[in-house]
Amino acid sequence: MKPKPPEKEPSSERWLLTYADLITLLMIFFVVMYALSSVDAKKFQQLAQALSGVFGGSQSFIGTTGGPAIVPQPGAQLPDRTYDEIQDYIQQHQLQQQVSALREDRGVVVTLDENFLFQSGRAEIAQPRIQALANLGKVLASANNYIRVEGHTDNVPIAAGPYHSNWQLSSARATYITELLIAYAGIRPQRLSAMGYGEYRPIADNATEAGRAKNRRVEIVLLNPKYDSSERNAR
Repeated sequence: MKPKPPEKEPSSERWLLTYADLITLLMIFFVVMYALSSVDAKKFQQLAQALSGVFGGSQSFIGTTGGPAIVPQPGAQLPDRTYDEIQDYIQQHQLQQQVSALREDRGVVVTLDENFLFQSGRAEIAQPRIQALANLGKVLASANNYIRVEGHTDNVPIAAGPYHSNWQLSSARATYITELLIAYAGIRPQRLSAMGYGEYRPIADNATEAGRAKNRRVEIVLLNPKYDSSERNAR
């Protein structure tokens, strides 16, 4: 019978295996920690806003990556939620030829043709149209979003009247409508702003009468809540 060979003594280098495993685990740990610290803050904010909309806009999401806190305004809703109500109002009152509504990234844009509200070169509105505007304003008021009123003209220079330029006319019209929304629709002034763009934001070609008619307009923008910070921080 062949004698059994003697057992080998434990290797003195086995501790290296444990040490290597420990170093590997530490490396993985720090890689994971680095990845977590490099989360795209913009994408995180977008996700938080989306979740806020799903849960009714009443939650506050505080960024854990050093970004700003996202605190939706109480009661704020995405403008898309009122889009159908605006369209229903336009159809019920047969205003399709003078009033239109579109959903855009900035919110719901309600466009009022010049002929619906104003005489040429004027900023005052006749009483019957004031009531129509007030009723439309009440639909907008129910959403509790910031509202921007924007005046626009064509590129034909002002020839006569109280206004010396298209800048003045567009600003006066936007301001007049803003004041009516406060007085007749009960919209808080803090939610409103008025802007005049004159002839410099056309949506059609000013070379034709049809194009100029489209450019003479007022837009009431029900702003998407994601732009609330720019309205609250305006100075």
